[in-house]
Amino acid sequence: MSLVLLFGPAGPASDAVPTGSDKVVHVLLFAALAWTGRLAGVPLPPLGLALLAYAGLSEVLQSSVPWAERTSSWADVAADAAGIALGLLLPQPRARGRGRQSLGRTNL
Repeated sequence: MSLVLLFGPAGPASDAVPTGSDKVVHVLLFAALAWTGRLAGVPLPPLGLALLAYAGLSEVLQSSVPWAERTSSWADVAADAAGIALGLLLPQPRARGRGRQSLGRTNL
C-alpha cells in the first residue's frame, strides 16, 4: 500500500484535497508501517532507522520519477518521522492465551 500511495501518480483528485491533508496521510502511513513492524517483532532501533531511510529515499524517488508527477518535500519527511514515532509509541495488543494451559495438556 505504501508503494501505491508514495509512488503512484498524483492524479486529478490530489488537487481537490485540502492543503496539508497529504501530511496526515504520511503520518498515518508511517505510523502503520512502524506499528506493524513492532507487531512482527522487529527490534525498535533497526525498525525506526529503516523507516527513516525509507522516508528519505521515497522523497528522493518521488522527485525523480517523471510519470508520478510528484515533488519531494522536507515537510513530508517530517510527517513521516512523526508517523514513525507515533507507530513506535502506540501500545501493542496483549497476546491472548498467555499463562493458560494448552488444550492438549492435562494436569495429573
